This record gives sequence, C-alpha cells and structure tokens, in this order.
Amino acid sequence: DYYRFTQWWFLFLYKQGLAYQKEAAVNWCGDCQTVLANEQVIDGKCDRCKNPVIQKKMKQWFFRITDFLEKKGKTSGLLDGLDKIDWPESTKTGQRNWIGKSEGAEVDFALPTKPCKVLMIHCFECGSDTAWQPYLREKLLEKGFDVRTPTLPNSAHPDFAESMAFLEKEAADFGEEDIVIGHSLGGYFALKLSEKKKFGKLILVAPAYSRIKKEMGVRAAKEGSDIAALLKVFANDFDLDKVKANQKIAYFGGNDNWIPLENSEEIKRDFEIKVFEDFGHFQMKELPQLLDVIIPKLRVFTTRPDTLFGATFMVVAPEHSIVQNLKSEIKNWKEVEKYLEEASRKTELARQAEKEKTGVKLEGISAINPVNGKETPIFVADYVLMGYGTGAIMAVPAHDSRDFEFAQKFKIPVIEVVKAPKGIDEKCFTGDGVAINSGEFDGLPTVEVKKKIIAQLEKAGVGKSKITYKMRDWLVSRQRYWGAPIPIIHCEKCGAIPVAEADLPVKLPTDVDFHPTGESPLVISKSFHAGVACPQCGGAARRECDTMDTFVCSSWYYFRYADPRNSKEFASKELLKQWLPVDLYVGGAEHTVLHLLYSRFFTKAAHAAGLIQFDEPFLKLRHQGMILGEDSQKMSKSLGNVINPDEIVKEFGADTLRMYEMFMGPFEGSCPWSTKGVIGLRRFLEKVWRLYEKVSDSTDAKLEKTLHKTIKKVSEDIDNFGFNTAISQMMIFVNEATGEKEFPRAFAEKFLLLLAPFAPHFTEELWEKLGNKTSIHSQPWPAFDAKLTIDSTITLAIQINGKLRDTIEVAADISKEEAIKLAKASPNAAKWLEGNAIKKEIYVTGKLVSFVV
Repeated sequence: DYYRFTQWWFLFLYKQGLAYQKEAAVNWCGDCQTVLANEQVIDGKCDRCKNPVIQKKMKQWFFRITDFLEKKGKTSGLLDGLDKIDWPESTKTGQRNWIGKSEGAEVDFALPTKPCKVLMIHCFECGSDTAWQPYLREKLLEKGFDVRTPTLPNSAHPDFAESMAFLEKEAADFGEEDIVIGHSLGGYFALKLSEKKKFGKLILVAPAYSRIKKEMGVRAAKEGSDIAALLKVFANDFDLDKVKANQKIAYFGGNDNWIPLENSEEIKRDFEIKVFEDFGHFQMKELPQLLDVIIPKLRVFTTRPDTLFGATFMVVAPEHSIVQNLKSEIKNWKEVEKYLEEASRKTELARQAEKEKTGVKLEGISAINPVNGKETPIFVADYVLMGYGTGAIMAVPAHDSRDFEFAQKFKIPVIEVVKAPKGIDEKCFTGDGVAINSGEFDGLPTVEVKKKIIAQLEKAGVGKSKITYKMRDWLVSRQRYWGAPIPIIHCEKCGAIPVAEADLPVKLPTDVDFHPTGESPLVISKSFHAGVACPQCGGAARRECDTMDTFVCSSWYYFRYADPRNSKEFASKELLKQWLPVDLYVGGAEHTVLHLLYSRFFTKAAHAAGLIQFDEPFLKLRHQGMILGEDSQKMSKSLGNVINPDEIVKEFGADTLRMYEMFMGPFEGSCPWSTKGVIGLRRFLEKVWRLYEKVSDSTDAKLEKTLHKTIKKVSEDIDNFGFNTAISQMMIFVNEATGEKEFPRAFAEKFLLLLAPFAPHFTEELWEKLGNKTSIHSQPWPAFDAKLTIDSTITLAIQINGKLRDTIEVAADISKEEAIKLAKASPNAAKWLEGNAIKKEIYVTGKLVSFVV
C-alpha cells in the first residue's frame, strides 16, 4: 500500500521531467552488488558494509534534484530556502557545502592548432546549404583551414559507386592531419572513406546507422523513388573494423529524433564518443561544440579570475576529453595512459580525500593564457574532478593551497599576483588583496579586478561570468531486491514507457534468486516479466529490474502521515493543508545530505507543480546526539559494548533510564554511557520520594522563590531542548527542599508537574498519593511569578590581577561606583590592594569587580 505511492511519486517526477535514465560512471559496491549515491559513500567506502567503492559505467535512473538548487518560480530553492527555516546552523552549512555553489568565470585557454584540410560531406536530402555548414565553414576559414563542401552528384537519384568515386577524388590529397565530417547519410560515406584512408579526425553529425535500412524501407513504400534510391545506396554496409583500425578518434553527434543516439550501437560501441547536445537533424544554426572539436581549447572554471596572471600551469581531470582527443600529440602517452588507469580505480570521494597530490605532465601540448599570451603546461591529475566546473582548472599556486602543494612537488614556478594586507606573511595567500604582476590591473583591489577581467574576457569572446555547483543529480537505481520496483516498461521499439497509474503497484516478485550477480534479483524472475506488454504499442516488453533507493520512500512519508489510509491519492489536499508543514522535526544529523535534503527536493517539486501550498517540509529541526558505549565508541555488537535498555529498566526503572538519557549531556551531543550515572539518577528519584513523605500545609518564602525560578528555568529549557540543565535546576530545588523540615503541599504539586514529562510513571504515582483523582498528565503546566524569579542580592567576585581574592553579597541593583567601593573595603581584597597603585578598575555588571595593580 505504501510503495504503490512511492511508485506514483516516481511517475510524477518522470512526467515533470525530473526523472531520467542515462549511462554514467557510478559508485559500485562489490560487496553489496549495487550502485550508491554520492551521499552514501563515506571516505570511499559503502555506508552500509564499509567496503571499498569503485567507479563503474552503468545505465541508471536519476532524479533532477539540481533543478531546485536556486529559486524556481514561486518555489524557493534548496539554497535560499534554508534562510527561512529554524534549523541548526551546522546542518544548514552542511547542505550549503554539499551543494557547493561557486561564483566565478569560465575562461578559454587556446590550444595551438595547426590549420588543415576539412572535407564536409552533407546529406543527400538536405544539400550543402544545411544551416550549420556555412557557419562552420566561415569560422574555419577565419582560422586558415582549407574547407571543402562539395555538392554530391545526382542527389535525387544517387548511385553508390558514383558518389564514392567523387568523394575519393575530393579527399585524394588528404592525410593523417586532416579532417572528414559527415552529416546524416554523409556520415555513412565518411565511414566508407575511412575504411580506405587514415584521417586525423572523423566527425559524424547525426549519422545514419545500419538499422535505418528497415525504417527507410517503410519510408520508400510511402514516399516513392527518391527514398528507394537512397536505400539502394545504403545497401553497402561499412566495415567498422577497418574504420577503427584507421581512425584513432571519432566524434558522434546525436540527440536526433530520426536517428536516436541509443540505437547507434555499432558506432557507440567502437569509438570514443563526444555527444553534441540539443541540436536537430537539419536545422542547426550554430555548432560551437563541433567547432571546439576542430579548434581545441581548454575551458576552465575559476572563482578567482583576478588571479589569471598568476596561472603557471593547467590541470585536467583524468576523464577530460582533451586527454583522449590529443593523445596523438602527447609525447609521453604510455605514462599518461598508466596514470589514467590508476585513477579509474578510485572514486571521486576517495580522490578528494587523498592528501598527497599525484599527476602527470602532458608532454608536447600546452595552453595559451588569454590575458598575457603565455604558454602554460598542462597536467592530468585526479584531484580535479569532471563533475565540478568544466573538469579543468587554471592553477595559481601562489594563491591556492592545493595548487601550491602540486607546484612544490612538480617544481612549477609560483608567481604572486595578489599582495596580502599588512601583517599577513603567508607563502600561499588565498584571500583578497591588491593586484600585483597583473599588467594594467596592478594596484587595484582584487574584488574590483575580478569584475574588470570578466568584462575584458567577455569582450574578447574568451570568457564569461559563471556560477557552478558541486552537487549532482540523485542516483536512485539500486540492484537490490528491497525497495520499490521502478514503474517503467522497456520496449525494444518504443523505449522506456511509464506504467499506467491504474496498474500500480508493480509488486516485488517472490520467485527471486539472491546470489550476487551484479544485477538486480528481479532480472531472472519469471513472474515479474510474464505477460508484460508495452503500454504504447502492445508488443512484448520487459519491466525495469532496478529497485528504488529506499531513501525515495523516506522522502515523502511525512505527507502520508497526514492521511495514511487514503487509497485514491498519497494524501488529500485538505489534510495536507491541516497538518503540514511539520512544525518540529527531531532527527539525526547524519541525514543532513540524505533524508533531509531529499525530503526538501520532494516538497519543492510538489510545490512547483501545485500539489501543496508550502515549499519547506520541516520548519524547525533539532538533532539528537548519539549514546556511545562506556568505552566512548559507537555501540556495536562486534565491539561488545551495546547497552540493552530492557536490562536497565528491569534493574533501575523506566523513569530512571528516561531521565538519565536526558541528563547525560546536551541534547545534540554524543555522550558515553555510564552505569554510575544511571545510579545517580536513581538516587535522585529516591530522594524525591523521601521528600514527599514530609508534605504538609505549611509555606516557605525562600523555597517559593526557588520554585518559581525552577518553573521558569524548566519551561525555557524544555522549549530549547535543554533537558539536562532543566534536570539540574530540579536537583537544586530538591536539595534546598530536602534541607527544610516540611515540604508545602502547593509547592509539592507544582514541582511534580515540572518533573512529570521527565519521569511520567513516578510522578503519576506520587500525584495519586497526594490525593489527586485525575491524571497528572491532564493538568495545566504551572506558571511562574516573574517578580519571584529576581534575586534581591547577588554574589560579586573580586579579582586582583586576574586572581580571585574574595566574594561579597551585595544588592542586585548596585551601581558600579558602590560595587567598587565595597570591593575595596572587603578585608581579603584590601590586604592585596594595600601598598599597590590601582591602574585599572573594571566592573562586570552582576558578576565581578576586577582591579589591575
């Protein structure tokens, strides 16, 4: 009943464009045989089994949590929303750090490019005037390239032999430095040319693939001879083995409705692929991504554009495309390749945690700094991550600690470009100051230089202001049995199709094999896939076999609490409005970037779609600490330090256990268990019991003041989760009351009301013994008289040269002059002042008088 609606939430996010599937390098736990979200990898290890996690490429489902990093319409973002909720600052900081917002600039460092010959082979159907081709031709001609865009012969009724002979003649003088680009069916001819000849780069833009013959056959029957003629041309399959032997690199541009990327399996399997995003088959007006492939440049993100003049080297992530794209020009390729292999075995989190910097210089290539024209060496190093910024950085060792460490190890020059304020003498100054060694910007504050350099870069077309985030989308696929099945059906013809809401829930099967195979146990369940048809075409299909991360279930449970038996929807709008958002949430800080972050995402997605009227789930949050073993370690069966609460209750009572847990330290702190401490609380309750043996109808003015102070203190402490200090105040009251001959009945009843939330069973018993007929827990909370909480006298400490010499009792409203006069007259202080000149007199109101002699 519950995970039916978890599946409903998946479909809701899918329909909102917030759930998607893609192939990506993921965190793989070999022991659990499943992928993990970044948030579930701690110090490079699985948070469940503590075994090492590796990187593995797999097709997985993700939620677009990054769509809500900033405000979206009327819905607050995951960042700005933190400003309007009452959460611990440490938790807010944890979420801000995980999201990792950085403001700075993207800067292009040019890579020396040798102009060469370029052959662009167009599609028969669209001709050589396809919008992106003139654009690309113009840009390449500006850079000195020899660009050829021939018109293919007889395009209405093409002949394969004639077309090939024509193109072979056009490419007769092409060599290993030159480039061939093929668009659509032109990509097919580009591949045929590559069977016979070796080129520098083979670039395919929305290319055809062998399965298109079937689709073109259908089109030929509908549209006539022109398509039939193209189909006849395409009957000559190309030899990918020969192409692969000749071409080191091939680029593949897809995202085309007619020729979808996921179906181009032969090309996808056999070549290094760069996917050009978001352009159609014929109508692309600009193709800057393709231009970047031909004229390489290294784009970096920096939060400190003011330090560009101090960039003495560049660093790229091991996964950066430039490493593979330019490997023919990298002179020490074997050394680089070995380093890439070593880096591939590490998770991103492990790479971030490593203290010692490693890397390899890319010998033979360098980048040109856009502000001073200097050649800058390039290194590949695993401390730079593809998931942050552009996967490449400009390294300024004089003003970045990581870059400084790297420069020291590899003996790279350090150029200071920020002069630190007076009094700061650091080898690596990372703050703001005044620009030096920065050309025309010398002498300007670096805050001003940032703006001026960005403006200069934008004007020159080599940079722009940019905001980046460290956080990535939430990976929700799991190869486990537990967890709600993902409600998607895979059809060979239609692709991924959502299950109809009326068919939910998709139930977990019972015929499963739990042997670790690296796949979900659902893969080999016969019942799970039996009779499954595509909801779109009705053909044979299979269900998605991954289950959802169980954090998906816990990301919306607070909605269901408002309406737990609703069979029509996850909760009615009326009850959601009545009960939510949550006023107070108490939970562990360990979920700062797990449950708490995910719940906020679900709430914001629901708010943006109009399902709910609030965009933050938990208005007030407090974290409870952890009770450690008596050895101060986390309780664990393997360590033998687990405390069984049942045994404590049996020996000391439930209320003793309850009070000790609240008294052992601050609510949010982690404290070691102490059996002696339990005994102390048991003795306190025994002391209270004995106190109630002397209840009378008397009164006591002094004890009354202490009672009202206690009511005030306990009331405030409960609101602030200061349970330990509330108990301390009650102990003060009990100690004072114990010293009296009688205990006034009125005071006894009010004190029991204060103690009741802490020791409910114990106080109920005493309440009845006092003659009350109704439960203590149905009584109103006691009020205090503010006048009775104010002391008429206070104790002042007297210090001389910082050492305590005496204390005196004075009026609470004493003036500074009178306090100093009485302090000087104090016998114990007077003997320390005698014969000494007083240089300074200090009065801290209500606390102390201090003399410097």
